[in-house]
Amino acid sequence: MIAYMPILEELCSPNVRACAEGHAGVPLFNYTAPAVWYGFPPALIPIWSDGSGPNYIGVWKHWFCWRTYSFVKMYVDAGHMTTEIARTEQQLFSYIAIQSMAASDGVSSRLEYFAQRIGLSNLKELDEGTVESGDDPKQFRRLSPFSVNVPLESAEVSAYDGSFPVPQRRSFSGSSPFEFKDELFDCLPSQPSWLNAEKDKPSLFESYLNDGDLESAWFTLNSKGWSFKDAIHCGRRLAERSTSNLFAATMACWCDLAAGDKGGY
Repeated sequence: MIAYMPILEELCSPNVRACAEGHAGVPLFNYTAPAVWYGFPPALIPIWSDGSGPNYIGVWKHWFCWRTYSFVKMYVDAGHMTTEIARTEQQLFSYIAIQSMAASDGVSSRLEYFAQRIGLSNLKELDEGTVESGDDPKQFRRLSPFSVNVPLESAEVSAYDGSFPVPQRRSFSGSSPFEFKDELFDCLPSQPSWLNAEKDKPSLFESYLNDGDLESAWFTLNSKGWSFKDAIHCGRRLAERSTSNLFAATMACWCDLAAGDKGGY
């Protein structure tokens, strides 16, 4: 995962890179940094990994489209289900602090070190604010970092204004199936082809790429039904068509990690 580090710094900040490198410590039990490869689609850039899930906490970045990145938790053994836990770095670091407090029943020395390294100055607010609510994400809206740009895991769904798919959204063209809970599929008036589990994804990818529709090719690459071998081949072809050096570097990192993995997603 080391090759991702300059990408995380350019895309996010030096603090996020410090977390991913492990230089800020890891205040969460079972999580490690740098993260370990357990298999994930290329939209994820891991910051921490938990081998007991396995799970990831990381950056979720879609290219060639209007969507901005956010921070997610991915459950690998649950079909790579991806939940938005933060939309800003302050929310991410506060989320990590709250999870650490809940596990340690307070502010541990590991959390104090983490906060000092990344400049998190609101430990007292977080500790006092979660005395009754604990680590229930729906209660995070009471805390100042989550008062605006509320992530989906903490939001009232009807009031959510981020980029993850929710029932009230009329179009799901800029969405990945890893972002959907099963019940949401029942709400879809129509589906982009890549959300159809029966579609052959490499063939669909090729048709979009040949049409110059890089956005749809990207979302097809981040849908269900790929072997890593086929995804590497298509990911490299997409990188060749992109004008973004940062995307090309991100795709190269993912392809190198996935090489030799006989599984898929």
